[in-house]
Amino acid sequence: MAKASDNVFPKVEMAEGSAPATPGANKVRLYAKSDGLLYSKDDTGAESLVSGGAGGGFTFSGASVTKSAQTINDSSLTKITFDTEDYDTSSYHDTGSNTDRLTTPANGKYRVGVTGYWSGNANGNERTVLIQVDTGSGAASAIAGESRAPGSINHWVSLVVEKSFTSGQYLTVQVYQDRGGTLDFNNAIFFIQRLDP
Repeated sequence: MAKASDNVFPKVEMAEGSAPATPGANKVRLYAKSDGLLYSKDDTGAESLVSGGAGGGFTFSGASVTKSAQTINDSSLTKITFDTEDYDTSSYHDTGSNTDRLTTPANGKYRVGVTGYWSGNANGNERTVLIQVDTGSGAASAIAGESRAPGSINHWVSLVVEKSFTSGQYLTVQVYQDRGGTLDFNNAIFFIQRLDP
């Protein structure tokens, strides 16, 4: 009788589905979700992406979304809503609802960034861009930001941060300006990339 160890390329096949129940004490469950990646769940209920995903090797996970221009009201902290996806491997973004968000699909380390520019206008005192993370119950905390005095030429902003997040946390880009009227924030690109396999 042949054993799995006799096979040069042993394999295990799993049906894709939703996350299973939390295992008993001192146990871990492995499972493949409908995104085609392999996950583990420990006895505390913490879900983690397993190195290599379901396909073997490292599987890239991330999203990049864009907004060509958004008009920002004076003296009002405003979330940028993103209407176009360049790519989205694991349902980080939804173009139908909560379009301002990128939501982490699993616990892990991520690189998050935003780039874009303010239309040139020297009026007022401040042009601010923040990357915010949901901290629960609708509260948010800035994890990266830039604030500068305005200028008469277009002002580009680029922010990148690497941080650990838990499954289901969402991030937004918020901007603020005080020129005394509306001002456009243009060519916004918001991205997230999973760093640990």
